[in-house]
Amino acid sequence: MLYSQFVKQDILKNNYILKGDGYLAKRCIDFFCEKLGVKQFDISIFDDENFDSNAVVSACEQLSFFAQKRLVIVKDLQKISEKDKKTLSNYIKNSNPLCTLLLVDTTSSGIFDFTFCDTVELKLSDSEMANFVSNKANSLGVKFDSDAISTLILYSNRDMTKLDVEIQKLCDYKGDKNIVTKDDVTNLVHADEEIGVFDLTNALGEKNVSKCLHILSRIMGSVDQNSKIFQLLSSQMRRMFFIACSKKSDSELANIFKIKEFAVKRLRAQTKNFSIKKLKDIVYELEDVEYMLKNAMFSQENALYYLVTFITN
Repeated sequence: MLYSQFVKQDILKNNYILKGDGYLAKRCIDFFCEKLGVKQFDISIFDDENFDSNAVVSACEQLSFFAQKRLVIVKDLQKISEKDKKTLSNYIKNSNPLCTLLLVDTTSSGIFDFTFCDTVELKLSDSEMANFVSNKANSLGVKFDSDAISTLILYSNRDMTKLDVEIQKLCDYKGDKNIVTKDDVTNLVHADEEIGVFDLTNALGEKNVSKCLHILSRIMGSVDQNSKIFQLLSSQMRRMFFIACSKKSDSELANIFKIKEFAVKRLRAQTKNFSIKKLKDIVYELEDVEYMLKNAMFSQENALYYLVTFITN
C-alpha cells in the first residue's frame, strides 16, 4: 500500500516492511509510536552494527515496560543471510500480537522479501509532494508559486529530507518578499549532478547550444566531477534509447534499470525530443568517445563539449 493510504488506517497489523524514502520512514515510525503509545524503553532498534535475527525475535517477545505494545525496528541492512531470513520469517508467521515489527528498507534493495508481510511504499505522488511543499511553506508563513514548487521538487530529486531542508532555507532567505519564485529556487538550491544532466539533456533535445554550454559551465569541475557527469549523460542516453525501442511499462523498466519509476517517466518524456535513429547514433558515438577517453585521446571536459556539438547537430 502507498504511504498516503497507510497513515489513514485506524487498525494496525503486527508486521510491516517500510520501503522507500527515509524521511517518510521516520514519519511512519513516529506514526506507530503515537498510535501504539510506546516510549523509549519499549522500542528496540537493530541495524548492521547490532543485527542478529535471534536477538530481534527475543526483543519482539519481550513484555512491554510502560505501554500495551512494543515496537521493534530493523533498518537498512546491507545484507542478510538466508538463515536469518528464515528465523525472521518463522517469527512473522507466528508473531507476538503485543509487538509491532518494522523492517525498514530506505534503499529499496528488496532485502526484506517476505510476501506475507504488508509493505508500505514510502513515496508521494506529484500532487502529494506539491501539497507537502505548499503546506510546509504555509506553516512557516510563506507561499511558493507553482513554478517554484515544481522546480524545488526537481532540484531535490524527490528526496523528502532535502526537500524539507530546502523549504526551510528558502523561507529563511526570502527577504521582504511574501512569495518564493522559481528564480529563488534556482539561485539558492544546489542541484546535484543528476539534475544538472537532466537539464542538459532537455537542452540537447531542444538543440539549444548556448543553454547546453551554460549548463556545462555550471556543473563541470574537477576531473572526477566531469567523469561523473559524462557517465551520467552516457547512462541517460542509453536508457532513453532502450525506452524508445521498448514496449515495457515504466515499472518494468524501473526494475531493469534499478532506478525509481518517476525517473523512467522523466526519461520517457525526454525521448520525445529525439528520433530513435538519433538516439541510436548517439549510443554508437558514445562507444567511440569512451574508447578515446580510455586511450587518453580525449579529456573528460573535451568529451562533454564534443558530445554537445554532436548531439545538437
